[in-house]
Amino acid sequence: MRQEFPDAATIRNLEDAGCDGDTMRCYCELEKQAGQNPAYRKRQIRLLRKHRQELLDDLHGCQKKIDCLDYLLYRLKEPVHERGEKR
Repeated sequence: MRQEFPDAATIRNLEDAGCDGDTMRCYCELEKQAGQNPAYRKRQIRLLRKHRQELLDDLHGCQKKIDCLDYLLYRLKEPVHERGEKR
């Protein structure tokens, strides 16, 4: 017999993936219905893909910030005369 609710390991995985309470509740509600209608499984996949894309967007935003800091660090390491600045 198929379980209707995600097991503890699945819940922990959702938490570890940074899913908020609303996303986890939605996932669980869809899991209840997934055995009765395959369309619910597709909705679960869309939900997880949406969260994944949000994480990627955050990652890219952080990477851009790191790139900016790296540039500033590079500039600070250059001798003043190479930057074209006057003393």
